Amino acid sequence: MALANIGRVEEEKGNYALAGEYFNHAHKVLVGSNQTDSSLEAKIEVYQALLATDQGETAEAIRQAYLALALLRTLKDSENPDVASGLLALGQAKLLGGDAAGAESAFREALTIRQRLYPPSHPEVLQVNARLIEALLAEGRSKDSLTQAEGAFKQALDAPYPLPKWRIAELKILKAMALSATGHTAESSALISEGRNELVDYNQPAMRRYLMERLRSRS
Repeated sequence: MALANIGRVEEEKGNYALAGEYFNHAHKVLVGSNQTDSSLEAKIEVYQALLATDQGETAEAIRQAYLALALLRTLKDSENPDVASGLLALGQAKLLGGDAAGAESAFREALTIRQRLYPPSHPEVLQVNARLIEALLAEGRSKDSLTQAEGAFKQALDAPYPLPKWRIAELKILKAMALSATGHTAESSALISEGRNELVDYNQPAMRRYLMERLRSRS
């Protein structure tokens, strides 16, 4: 997995072509080793799905995510955190592709798995919560999104360990968007002003673009 992990680092830097080369090489090495390891192969598929999402290729991302999930389902381990990662990748691609309802379904399944594995304030749980809030907002379910956002934002603030500023900022902005959608404009504007500048180090380019586009569309 070393090659695939290097690919993820390059992806976060925006070096998408190089990241893709690392992922493809990692897959060739795995196949060439004659090892039957569905878990490792699925992880590479998830990474390729996330890369396709960052490149704006949502149809390819959905295809890769489904391939990863098909491999993971063969392991018959419903508590496998990689299943949640595959569902998250699938949901993100569907959300960016305009299928908010499909995204919500994937995010809820991922959230159920991660909630069994981690405490409520764990970054892995907060990440899926953020995606679920975005899906609910995209579906026009403002009250549901506000309920989800208030709960997730409180868990982030109450976390017994430091969280990245951008993670809290993301949840703050999503709460603000949910407040705006439910008519609480003044409170919403204050939270957006606080959170916008703290998204600078957000390490998911596609989701950051999506969030900023949604903010611009509401201004």
